[in-house]
Amino acid sequence: MTYERRIRGSKSTNKRDGPAVSKPNPEDFKPVNVVNSIRADVLCHPATVYPLVGAIGAVVFAVAIPATLPLSAGLAGLGLLTSGASWYYNYVVKGEEKVVERYEYLREQRRLYETQELGNLIESCQRAGFEKGCEAANKLEQAYQPLLDYFKEKLTGKSNAIIAYQCFVADAYRQGVSVIGKALEISKTLNSVDLESLERDLEEWKSDLSKAEKDSTEAEALEDQISIAKQGIELYNKQRDQLLELLALAKRIHSELRVTRLNLSDLGNQDIDKFLADDGDAVTRLRTAVEAARKVEQNLRGNNKEQKESDKRYREAARRRNSVQE
Repeated sequence: MTYERRIRGSKSTNKRDGPAVSKPNPEDFKPVNVVNSIRADVLCHPATVYPLVGAIGAVVFAVAIPATLPLSAGLAGLGLLTSGASWYYNYVVKGEEKVVERYEYLREQRRLYETQELGNLIESCQRAGFEKGCEAANKLEQAYQPLLDYFKEKLTGKSNAIIAYQCFVADAYRQGVSVIGKALEISKTLNSVDLESLERDLEEWKSDLSKAEKDSTEAEALEDQISIAKQGIELYNKQRDQLLELLALAKRIHSELRVTRLNLSDLGNQDIDKFLADDGDAVTRLRTAVEAARKVEQNLRGNNKEQKESDKRYREAARRRNSVQE
């Protein structure tokens, strides 16, 4: 069974319910692992295994009944010859073709996983009421899929520039999905905060503080509450800005993918390899968008540490306030 048939046999009728069991990792795409996988597949091929089993059976039969030695020897030799011929044909003669099939299979499995992953992300956005996330994810898919179709149907050549660019486009798509996923996390956090209530409390505490006796226990407690409220509002506004930035980055990646597809259609007789070269305009724009998204995500990971420290300070201030009130 070829890898292509395996893929066709595993496809779901629902585009976003792809049955990919696991996502191929970068190790799977290494040439040595591809060759090892093909070798194992060839050794397990029925045309290799069954004749070999028959040859072993013939030897066992000859040992058990010596009188059948001539016939068993002939059958064993035929089995070994058939098994060896099958291995040579599938591994040596068809080797290059199987390498191509293996890479196509891995790419298709990865695509099935990505489709399933995006479907799960959209469902999570819907459950969280994050409509902008749903919209961004759908637009990203709508820009990415036509590029995949174009590469598959039009760019039949196997130049290094085309292969490299397909990998780069896939990387940009995955970065876009990652950005939307991070935006969803922030959206959930913002939805859990009642900003209007916090702002009302802040104004009330400020008013109460203006009436409280200076340096009194009540004044100290109110100052702690005001400090916590201000930090909470500041953090809310900061995360809201981060959310908008992430959505803008996802939109930028989507736009670059869409523009690339339009440019490919408009190339005419121009040199496709030159257009998709590593230092070309198409790659440069996509690379800039992807690097910007990665930089923002890295900064957000750093901000998470700062947020943990802020949360620690909030809890300590709250503890002090509670102890004073008691």
